[in-house]
Amino acid sequence: MARWEIDGSELVLVADTGSVRRVTSSFVYNAMGVGSGFAQDAPDPRDDLPDLRFSKRGLSISFSASFHDGKFSLLPKASKLGKSVPLGKLPIPLPDHVIAGGVWYFINDDVALLNEILADVGISSFGPISLVQYLQLVTMDHAGECVSINDDLVDIAKRSSSFSDSTVPPLLNAKLYPYQLTGYGWLRFMAEQADGCVLGDEMGLGKTLQVIALLLARHDEGRQTSLVIAPVSLLENWRREFARFAPTLDVFIHHGSDRPGWVKTLETHDVVVMSYGTAISDLGMLAMGNWDVLVLDEAQAIKNPDSRRSISIKRIPRAFGIAVSGTPFENHVLDVWSLFNFVEPPLLGDRDGFTAEYPDNLEGAAKLEGNISPFILRRTVSEVADDLPMKTVINVPLTPLDSEAEAYEEIRRLVVEEVGEAGATLASLTRLRMFCTHPIVLDDSLGVAEKALPPDPSSVSSKYSYLCTLLEEIFLRGEKVLIFTSYRRMFALLNRDLPSRFGVSVFEINGSTEPKLRQSVVDEFSAQEQPSVLVLNPTAAGTGLNITAACNVIHYNLEWNPAKEDQATARAYRRGQERPVMVYRLFYAGTVEESIKERMDLKREMAGKAIVGTDGDRADREAIIRALSLSPIRSQGQ
Repeated sequence: MARWEIDGSELVLVADTGSVRRVTSSFVYNAMGVGSGFAQDAPDPRDDLPDLRFSKRGLSISFSASFHDGKFSLLPKASKLGKSVPLGKLPIPLPDHVIAGGVWYFINDDVALLNEILADVGISSFGPISLVQYLQLVTMDHAGECVSINDDLVDIAKRSSSFSDSTVPPLLNAKLYPYQLTGYGWLRFMAEQADGCVLGDEMGLGKTLQVIALLLARHDEGRQTSLVIAPVSLLENWRREFARFAPTLDVFIHHGSDRPGWVKTLETHDVVVMSYGTAISDLGMLAMGNWDVLVLDEAQAIKNPDSRRSISIKRIPRAFGIAVSGTPFENHVLDVWSLFNFVEPPLLGDRDGFTAEYPDNLEGAAKLEGNISPFILRRTVSEVADDLPMKTVINVPLTPLDSEAEAYEEIRRLVVEEVGEAGATLASLTRLRMFCTHPIVLDDSLGVAEKALPPDPSSVSSKYSYLCTLLEEIFLRGEKVLIFTSYRRMFALLNRDLPSRFGVSVFEINGSTEPKLRQSVVDEFSAQEQPSVLVLNPTAAGTGLNITAACNVIHYNLEWNPAKEDQATARAYRRGQERPVMVYRLFYAGTVEESIKERMDLKREMAGKAIVGTDGDRADREAIIRALSLSPIRSQGQ
């Protein structure tokens, strides 16, 4: 006849053949003769196990997730009548009964639900779990009161004390600031706990150095080749930074028509750096590699999940992925899904489920932030770099000349006649934005006669007149200045007028400046002993360049995207800047520029309250319509 035995914390029935039968608590009661059924071929367990006591009261079972010494764990816990009961090792799936302290108990709770939770998270044994599994427990709707969570874990990315004692690689040629040491330690921790993470520190805090420290540490551990993918304009910056901070690493720039075509050739190097375009072209080769860390610099480049770039990059195999971006989430929650589809694909599920769960509004962004924050390390300059000098931002609303206001109104009416206010788009506002920059910026193709450069360009533009006054003050202080503008004709105007007006040198970086030459332009500008001007396109020169030789930044025409403006400002306001930085934002009141300024301010306010800065499409649409309705003539009461 079969006999009863104790297997760990479970009561089992062992047949004469030695086979083990796992039974339910109801079967045990039936074998004891106190149940409502009959347990065939089963003796009374009290006869086989006289020392085992059987409780008439059940146990309540739940789970406890904890974080200690850099490790996550999930353990079961039990209580009877509100008092804790010590447990031994429990199997998974959980049985509906348990032996604890020499006493057999049935389990009060819904065991099927408990097992469903464990199965959904992929936990097959109690003890260590991953960060991803922890987060799944946190966000699981049906976990309810079954799982107790250490609330501190949600803010793990900000718990600097957990990582500030990390040991940096001995061959790192840099002394890390405390916040950089924390960032390096956090990257190491995430590489052990997850498939990827987002390093979202604000521009100027040394994200590149923190990543290089991690790559050097993993190389010292004997890991495989790591891969860095960046905009083509930043390849030279990465080469210089590796040479400066980790000269012992063998770094190869994979770029140009003569680049190797065999993955084994690339894998002979410690680190390979390439552009997004090259990565797409060489995807077939890269997909055959065995990469350790895949770093995406300016990772917002893959925010569109349907783009060829995004789809291609996500196919590259890696042990760990790092999305590096000073502006990781700018506009829509779907951008977040695309980024996390690279960083940690299981976390947010498939696209359809994600869009249903997280609407593209403030509520959806707030809900999403709570789920993804442990994967993001985001510090601002004001939070950590208390040794940086002051930055002062001055908004300068200007009134157009009467002639400008009349011309602006004429152009505005033409646009309204063409598209209607309700049909306004960003493209339809381009003519107005160009005119606000300077009247000569418009040309015949836009329906407005091009004006020859007058003897004094400031005589036909109050904004340019103010710019000249501002530059005169800056030059009298013996300082350099960065001027950001989006329009080629404005570059030409500044290059023609400023040298003769002030006797200063004018340098420029625009979309036609070859990426490999941009740093040399910065070097030449920085080497000037006299006041000088560097004119930049915010898109072409808004990232990767260190221009701390200038302590004045002028945004001559504002952009809709505040992240683009902030990146541009960070060229001067960053580590290495020793002087107070003045930032001037020029705009015409009562025009499209005022609407842009208001929209940027609102987006900044929202971004300051949440990691995920989203406001959906509706508010942007309303801002565009308002921009087309503004008139400097009406604002002046004419």
